[in-house]
Amino acid sequence: MSAAKESGDGIAELLNTQPDFEVVGVAADSAEAVSIATECKPDVVVMDVRMPVMDGIGATRRLTGWPSRLPASSS
Repeated sequence: MSAAKESGDGIAELLNTQPDFEVVGVAADSAEAVSIATECKPDVVVMDVRMPVMDGIGATRRLTGWPSRLPASSS
């Protein structure tokens, strides 16, 4: 188990103690995070910035479609 997965498991355990949260996935790396989020379509994604494969910022960009979803320039 990677350190990222262990950290995610700890956060998942903490969030699962709250009645209004349901953790639908924990990923060992950013590629797995993108895969899980694409499949489960959660309302909220908690992403570590430093993850194996690609960083969490790159994974978040992949999930959101950034920068292609930016509004068109008004100039």
